[in-house]
Amino acid sequence: TEGSNYVNIYVPSRVKPEKGDVSPWLDYLEHLIPEELDRTEVIRWCATLVERPDVRMQYGILLYSKKQGVGKSTLGEKILDPLIGTQNVSVPSERELVDSAYNYWLAEKRLAIVHEIYSGNSSKAYNNLKSYMTDTHVDVKKKFIPNYKLENWIHILACSNSSKALKIDNDDRRWLVPKVTEKVQPPEYWIKLNRWLTREGGLEKVK
Repeated sequence: TEGSNYVNIYVPSRVKPEKGDVSPWLDYLEHLIPEELDRTEVIRWCATLVERPDVRMQYGILLYSKKQGVGKSTLGEKILDPLIGTQNVSVPSERELVDSAYNYWLAEKRLAIVHEIYSGNSSKAYNNLKSYMTDTHVDVKKKFIPNYKLENWIHILACSNSSKALKIDNDDRRWLVPKVTEKVQPPEYWIKLNRWLTREGGLEKVK
């Protein structure tokens, strides 16, 4: 409003874009999300998140597979986290999302990575996340300080090994749930991918 003062606390990622071969990134995506249409939508979501901090998408991604170790957490932890800046990311547990009276995890953040979400037959997690994914402003609740209101810029990337991860309505447009592989890659594959990302300029090439 007129006469108000604002402070921009956004800090961009330190990863700078560079030209180069991104075959390992594309191979990883093809492994993780074998269906082309699903993969295209995930790429669009990731690209918007990384390159358009002025755009807030009102839907999140749920990555579900029965098997562990297929690479779901790699997308958030190893790729999106550094690309948008670790200072702009939080990693709340399911309990913090569902049962906590505080929502510190969304304040001044652009991405929340939930490594394992499981709600069984309960709609509590689904209902609690609704407003966080669509509301333009949120009331931030932290310990020992009064509540305050902020513009909401959070996006959610959730992973699960349970088919009952979230009780989602069939017509709900707040979640993109792509088909995720059940194929487990050998340890050598992940060692090579992580080395490319962190030591051989992979993150810069992806960006």
